[in-house]
Amino acid sequence: MAWSETLGDAGGCATKSWRSKFAPWMIIAGILTCFGYYLGARLGFALTFQPHPVSVMWPPNSILLAALLLTPTRSWWFLLLCALPAHLASQMQSGVPPTMMLCWFVSNSCEALIGASLTRAMVAAPFRLASLRNVSVFLFCGVFLGPFLSSFLDAGFVRWNHWGQGSYGEIWRIRFFSNVLTAVALVPALVTCFTSDYKSIRQAEVVRWLEAAVVALGVLVVGFEVFVKFGTGHESAPGLLYAPLPFLLWAAVRFGPGGASMVMLAISLIAIWGAAHGQGPFSARTAEANALSLQFFLIVSAILLLLLATVIKDRERAEAALRDSEGRYREVVESQTNLVCRHLADSTLTFVNDAYCRFLVGLYSAARSRGGVPAHRRPEPGAWRRDAGNRSVFAGREHCLVPMDGLSGQGNRRKDGGVSSRRP
Repeated sequence: MAWSETLGDAGGCATKSWRSKFAPWMIIAGILTCFGYYLGARLGFALTFQPHPVSVMWPPNSILLAALLLTPTRSWWFLLLCALPAHLASQMQSGVPPTMMLCWFVSNSCEALIGASLTRAMVAAPFRLASLRNVSVFLFCGVFLGPFLSSFLDAGFVRWNHWGQGSYGEIWRIRFFSNVLTAVALVPALVTCFTSDYKSIRQAEVVRWLEAAVVALGVLVVGFEVFVKFGTGHESAPGLLYAPLPFLLWAAVRFGPGGASMVMLAISLIAIWGAAHGQGPFSARTAEANALSLQFFLIVSAILLLLLATVIKDRERAEAALRDSEGRYREVVESQTNLVCRHLADSTLTFVNDAYCRFLVGLYSAARSRGGVPAHRRPEPGAWRRDAGNRSVFAGREHCLVPMDGLSGQGNRRKDGGVSSRRP
């Protein structure tokens, strides 16, 4: 009996320990990472410019990077483990040798770990595209440094396994630009999808929904016309590349980094799909030249658009915080029973609180009952001082409001309507 109770206690402890290590959110994150990695790999193979074995846009690495950025570090090993079967399944369907499969998984995981670790080390968790500092750290660590370092390893694996054509430098260059483009176009969109406040989005006004629909429709239509339908190679006009710009700026100004990343991802997919099928302005030269030109164009556009949207959002938040601070300050000042005023150096009053106004009204009423109109003496010019740091600061002063009969305006009103106070 004691032994069975001991086994029962041990089983209960093991169950609690298992539940503490594998929370429901962790299992859901692993499933999403697995499916996302597999679908991203299939999409990456579809967007490959032959004869190089590197896609113009390789989503699996960025999907893994986004998963690591959005989850606690203690769960990273589980997410990497969930991505492994998806990686093997996608590579086997494309006829990749087993050794190359494992090598590519190592390099892909290294890229995601480098970007996520450095970003999380400099940005407090949870990661959000909430400020210019967060976005700048992500662009440097996740978009540039992670692909830059891991591309050396990836190109070495490709040459070691004799998989594909091209020299070490060519493979490194295409792989680097491919992962930079995917990180800057896909990761912000994924972070936005999993961190947005959908309750406020559902409660948005109808006009806001219509505006978002117009922007999305405009991006899709104009992007298809420019990058797929209008012309092929030399037949397309270079000036048409600016046609999607109004919609991109519209999304950045009105919908912030999230909206900008969404429309930039749509433009990137349309442009790459057109170029991979020999359509649009990036299909006139060799596959290597087309891929490099397209990647450079999309990378520069995505970075500038994301930074612009972040700066605008930061300014809006600063203005909202300033309005809130001014409102609280005004509320405090208006609720004061003391007389509060603000004036310029020439003694011109620029602000008075309610107590000041009420006192003046009572003072004027008392003066009219005695047949006089009071005047008041403003603070003298030069009510300033300089502190030890040589900075101009306000100096508090007391001054008198003097009626025509010479009585000071300080003090309480008497029962007869006059003002009981001292001489100035």
